[in-house]
Amino acid sequence: MDVWVLLRRALPRKPPLPSDRTACTVWSNVVDLAGLRAGQTLLVHGGGSGIGTFAIQLATALGARVVAVDVDAARLALAAAHGAGLVLDSSAVDARELRGRVREAAREWGIPSHGWTIFE
Repeated sequence: MDVWVLLRRALPRKPPLPSDRTACTVWSNVVDLAGLRAGQTLLVHGGGSGIGTFAIQLATALGARVVAVDVDAARLALAAAHGAGLVLDSSAVDARELRGRVREAAREWGIPSHGWTIFE
């Protein structure tokens, strides 16, 4: 019989669960206000944040696709690990190029981009 001894500090930490406030805020914005449904796409600014990663998980659980935007590689990796289908580094491009990349992703996924006044 093998016996293994592991030090607690050597084990990876379990990520904390979102607070009730975070969960309620994301749910009310994504589900109640926006009405996100399966097959739709959600753009999450700050995808590597606590609220962003929860929004990504909720959207993917609902069957939606997610584009996450954040400012560095570590945060983008976190967003991708939580289910974002596309991650964009907003620190590497200006706002006009970022809009173009989001629109290109929308075209590739077959999403009409008319009515996106937020990007104008």
